[in-house]
Amino acid sequence: MNSSQANVILCGGPMSERPENERLTTVGDVSQVLKLPMGSHYEHFWPTPEEQTVDGRPLVVFAWSHRTYVAE
Repeated sequence: MNSSQANVILCGGPMSERPENERLTTVGDVSQVLKLPMGSHYEHFWPTPEEQTVDGRPLVVFAWSHRTYVAE
């Protein structure tokens, strides 16, 4: 996603090694936990009071919290 559409940047956990453009996303409510599906599991990210500027735009930083697995 490009930074002009994003309102959030994901940090920590499995996102630590990914390039910045893969850590940008859009969420409807920046005060709610983000549960991101990743194959057989979900990565959970919590909103923080921090902002990070990307391409001149402030993005809310969501910090990785934990991983849960899909029940079969």
